[in-house]
Amino acid sequence: MLNPHLSSHVDLWCIAGPTASGKSSMALDLAKAIDGVIINADSMQIYNGVEIITAQPSYEDRSSVPHELYGFLSPKDPSSVSSWAASASQLINKHMSSGRSCIVVGGTGLYFRGLLEGLADIPPIKQDIREKVRLLVASENLSEIHREYFDKDPMILAHAPSTDPQRTARALEVFWQTGKPIQSFYHQPKYFLPIGLNYRGVYLCPPRDLLKSQIVMRRDQMMTHGLIEEMKDLLKQELDPQLPVMKACGLPNMLSYLRGGCALEEALDALTLATTRYAKRQYTWFNRNMMSWNVLKTKENFNKNNINEIIKQSNWLTVGVKQV
Repeated sequence: MLNPHLSSHVDLWCIAGPTASGKSSMALDLAKAIDGVIINADSMQIYNGVEIITAQPSYEDRSSVPHELYGFLSPKDPSSVSSWAASASQLINKHMSSGRSCIVVGGTGLYFRGLLEGLADIPPIKQDIREKVRLLVASENLSEIHREYFDKDPMILAHAPSTDPQRTARALEVFWQTGKPIQSFYHQPKYFLPIGLNYRGVYLCPPRDLLKSQIVMRRDQMMTHGLIEEMKDLLKQELDPQLPVMKACGLPNMLSYLRGGCALEEALDALTLATTRYAKRQYTWFNRNMMSWNVLKTKENFNKNNINEIIKQSNWLTVGVKQV
C-alpha cells in the first residue's frame, strides 16, 4: 500500500483542463524536470487505433519519458471510471513506491473525481441486465419508465431525472441488480488512493479565444500526421457506432466523409465545432469543481525555469477531501 507520507521528493501531480489547452506538453516538461511518470486521464485516449483524432502524445514524446494508460484498450473493450481509477492507482502505487513522482494528466473530470474523491462502491452489473435496460430506455418514454419504477423513490428521482437517459439507465441497472436505490451506495465511497495522501493540482485554463485558435491548429496538425489514413483503418473495423470511442470529437464526421456523406471541409469544420463545444463543457465542469487547484492561464506560465517557483506556490490538496 502506498504510504501517504512519502518523501517530499516524490510527489503526485494532477494536471487538468480543456482539450487543446497544452496539458500534455506541460506534463512532459514537468516529467522531464522531476524524472516523473505521466499517467493518462482522458477517456478517449485510452483506446488504440485512434491516436491522432484523440490527440494522444507522439511516439517521440512517449519515448522520452514513461507514459501510462495511453492506447491500452481496443475500441471494443469496455471501460468505466472505476476501472480506469483502479488501473491508475495501481500505477501510482508502483511508481511512487519505487521513488518516482507521478503526473496524472487529462481532460476527463470524472476520472479525477473518482481517483481523488472516491466512487460509490456499486457491484458490477450483469450483462443481461445491462442489455435489458438498454433496450428499455431505447424503446420506452423516460417519463413512463420513471412512473413505473421510480415514482415512489425520491432518492432515485433526485439522482436520475426523467430528462436524462444515461442516468435513468444507470439507476435502473443498479436497482434491478441490487434492489437498492443508486443513491444508497454514495454514503460509503470506495477509495482508490490512501485517504490523506497529498497531491498538487494544476488547472490549465487558457482564454477561450486562445483555445479556439489552438483547436484549429491541432486539427490541421492531425491532417498532416495522417488523420485520413487512421480513419480509413477504423472504418474497416465496422465498429458499433454506439461504442464510446465512436463518439470522439469529430470522429463520426470524418467517417461520414469517407462514406461519401459530406465534403472533407465540412467534416473538418464539424470536428472543430464538436471540439469547441466539448471544451466549453469542460470549462464549465472544471470551473465548478477545481477552482481550489492552482489555476494557470497558459502553459507558458509553467516551464523548466520556474517549476520550483510553481511548486512553492502550489497548494497541497488531499485525497478523500472534496474540492471546489
